[in-house]
Amino acid sequence: MYQTKMYRNMMYQNMKSNTDMETDGQLIDQIVDPASPYPTYQELERRARRRFEIEPEDGSNAEANPALKNWQILFPEKDYEEFRTQLQFECLRIRYLSDGLKVVGYIYKPKNTLGRKYPVVIYNRGGNREFAEISLSDKLVWYRRLAKQGFVVIASSYRGNDGGEGKEEFGGADVQDVMALATLAKALPYADPDNLFMYGVSRGGMMTYEAIKNHVAIRAAAVDSGLVDLESLGRHRPEMISGVYRELMPDFDQRASEHYRLRSATQFADKIDVPLLILHGADDDRVPAADTLRFAGQLQELGKKYELVIYEGDEHGLLLHQNDSWPRIVQWFNQFKK
Repeated sequence: MYQTKMYRNMMYQNMKSNTDMETDGQLIDQIVDPASPYPTYQELERRARRRFEIEPEDGSNAEANPALKNWQILFPEKDYEEFRTQLQFECLRIRYLSDGLKVVGYIYKPKNTLGRKYPVVIYNRGGNREFAEISLSDKLVWYRRLAKQGFVVIASSYRGNDGGEGKEEFGGADVQDVMALATLAKALPYADPDNLFMYGVSRGGMMTYEAIKNHVAIRAAAVDSGLVDLESLGRHRPEMISGVYRELMPDFDQRASEHYRLRSATQFADKIDVPLLILHGADDDRVPAADTLRFAGQLQELGKKYELVIYEGDEHGLLLHQNDSWPRIVQWFNQFKK
């Protein structure tokens, strides 16, 4: 508790008054996702080819482009057309309060809730700033799959992104944006307040671990390719230090050890007090699986409730094992429903 209090006193750029704390998670407004109606698959593929610089248009050099291959795995035409034309669910763009800031997020839910209450998954995205911002891939893959299994999905773009106020800190004060979603979820008339879960991908895994450390009220969590040791990651990928840590973490050069300690789950494994499913690719070159294995070893020694799955031959995001990882995630959450 002392560490959490010091963390907030030292790192929050917007000091929280009692009024701010009372309004965290307050829903300000919501509209139908402005990205809809979604483009046709053909238009989406044309955009992808332009983005990946595949020329000529007949795609004669497409086979050598790994980015396009990954895109095609995430965006099968049949699945995308089902997502684009279905009438059962809706995606809402929301604004809500966190530390007094108006932060942008999304809710993916049934159009007609019929007085029902659904279990909720708080989804924590990866990336930073506009990189890996909430996009069609999130809505098609993560939101849609969870919704089809009976969950309402709530996600934050994190402060400073997608038109929201403030500036993200890559696991600093912006963790409150995730915490506030739990409060928001409990106030939704169609959400079951006793069945909140959390799912984080990459950077979102770090946000998940920090939220658990800060006692977010969830029943279980799942993490895919999550960051667990930022200092180790900086050694593995020095560009993270120069392009992310230094740019987003306040006074990084003077406070690096503090930032690493507060954001690295390997430094607070004893604070992980909810059932945790950890998924990682053995060949992940963005977040080394060795760090996750070390973290899992700590959980094992502490007697924590967790499950670890390392997928041989897979990389960041587990694109090659979607048929196995997704049923595991849903089964994990269902196992701990109240």
